[in-house]
This record gives sequence, structure tokens and C-alpha cells, in this order.
Amino acid sequence: MIRGGTIYNRRNVVIFKLVIMGFIGLIVLSSVTVAIVQSLRVSALQNDVEQLTQQVILYKQGAGDAQDKSPTGSSSNSSSDIKNIGESSDPGDSTDAVHYTKPYQKLYPDMRVDNQVEAKLPEKNTVYLTFDDGPSENTVKVLDTLKLYGIRATFFVIGREDDESLALYKRIVDEGHTLAIHSYTHNYEQIYESVDAYLADFNRLYELLYKTTGQYPTMFRFPGGSNNVYAERSGITGELIAEMTRRGFVYYDWNVSSQDASNPPPSISSITNNATKYSRKSTVSQVLFHDSKPKVNTAAALPNIIEYYAAEGFVFDRLTPEVTPVQFKSLSDYSEYAEDDHSDQ
Repeated sequence: MIRGGTIYNRRNVVIFKLVIMGFIGLIVLSSVTVAIVQSLRVSALQNDVEQLTQQVILYKQGAGDAQDKSPTGSSSNSSSDIKNIGESSDPGDSTDAVHYTKPYQKLYPDMRVDNQVEAKLPEKNTVYLTFDDGPSENTVKVLDTLKLYGIRATFFVIGREDDESLALYKRIVDEGHTLAIHSYTHNYEQIYESVDAYLADFNRLYELLYKTTGQYPTMFRFPGGSNNVYAERSGITGELIAEMTRRGFVYYDWNVSSQDASNPPPSISSITNNATKYSRKSTVSQVLFHDSKPKVNTAAALPNIIEYYAAEGFVFDRLTPEVTPVQFKSLSDYSEYAEDDHSDQ
């Protein structure tokens, strides 16, 4: 019995040891399994990091290529963005972005022209016929007369969007005349209320003329002239001149007036006399007329005026930025704004 019990006890011990070893094996196997899973996770994470790193490298290379392909060498701004922040549009200017001194300078960033020309007086006695406040049915008569005499002139127009007016804008350009801006509304109280108001009115006509003719105008005439009392009363004359000059536009007043805007309307002979009586005192005449609907006598007087100047030896031409402008008020009259002239050029 004792032997049988001993054998039984030994068997139990062996079984117990096997069970213990089994548990130990399971623990070891579990640890190995956990280690393998963690190793796989680390490997996958490393692959993800490597892929992300490669994407970052490719992105940087692509950005570098974009810089190389950019005409200005800038990767952060397109040409329109450059205008919006006020950087110079001159490729030779290496200055940083301009800090605007007035909020309105940021308005309508595309409303600007590159008039890098030197204005000069003509060599011959020259008369420049200029017409304000059209187009109208009288503009048709004026254009017909100019075509008959083979003469080019300048039209400072207002804003009209009927089919007839749009066709006249285009005819002015197609027949070789200068199409320039007067104002869209021609409402003095409104447009001279502030610089912002003037720019809004100007831009409205600026875009209309481009849409109609495919050309942006580069010149303008202040309604009432650069010395008009409305802008003076608002205290914005100097700012207006400085801002429009900064944007590259050239403005023209006049040194001869036909006085056809007088009330009551002057006769044909009065308009003719007013437009010609100072011809012998000046070698250059920039003559003011109006071609709005009521100015019937202006259109009728035009042949007499043309024939008079031709007999006096004058040649006729249109205004362009190359022609020295007559200006009642200029930037030099407002020294406090002169330093802002072309501040973003």
C-alpha cells in the first residue's frame, strides 16, 4: 500500500509540474505574441511616418517648382494679389509691399494705368477739340463732321448704357478719336462728397468703357474742372489729384472755352467766336465743347470753327498722355499730398 501511495504521489507531482510548465509556456507564448504584435505596430507606424515624410518632401519640391515657374519669382501671391497688398508692379523695383496711408488707396486695385510717357508740347500750332457730357444724338452730328474733315478729337464721356450710347462709345474708338472719362453720373454733389465716392463713380464708367470697347481709358476730365467748387468745398481737391495721379491717370482742363454751357444757350455765332477769339494768342488750344443732347448749336457751329483754325494754319489732333495737359490745379499746388504721388510705383 505504501508503494502504491508513493507511486500515486509521484504521478501527481509529475502532473503538477506539467501543469506548471504549461502555464509557464502559455505566459511565455503570450509575451512573445504581444511582442510580435507591438513590433508589427511599430513597423506600420514607421512606414506611415516615412510615407508622410516623403509627401512633405514632394510638397516642398512642388512649391519650389512653382516659385521657379512664377513670372515674379513669388510663391505666395499672384499678380492680382500683389496689386491688392500694394506691392510695386514695376519688375525692376525690389522694394517690399507699400504701406498705404489712406484706406481708399486699397479700393479698385485694378483701376490704374501705366502711363510711363513724357508729355510735351506739339511742334506745330495745334488745336485739340474736346467734347464733354456725351454721348447723345449731337455726338453723332459731331462725329459726322469730324469724319468729313478728317479730324480726330477727344470725348470726355458720361455713363449711359442704352444701345445707342454703347454704339457711340465704340464708334468714337473705331474712328480714331480718344475716349476718356468725365464721370458716370455727372452728379457733382454726389461724386465730390468724398474721395471714395469719386473713385466709385469713376470705376463704374472705367469698367463700362472697357466692357464696351475692349480698351481701358487712361485720361479724364474732372466735372467742372480741377478747380471746381464742389471738391474745394469738401476739401478733397488735393487728395483727388494725388490719388488719380498715383494710379497713373492724366487729367485735362482747357485753355479755350466755347461757353456753350451758358444759359440761355448761346447762338452759333457766339460759340464760334468764343472758340476762336484767342487763337492768335496761343500756339496750343485745348478747346472745351459739350455734345450733350441740348447742345444743338455746338454741333452746328463746328464746321465754321474747324475752317477758321485751318485757315490760321493750325493742325488738329486728339489728346493723348503724350500731350502736355492744361491743368487749373496740379499736384504742385498741394504740397502736403505731393509725397504720396506714385507711392506704390
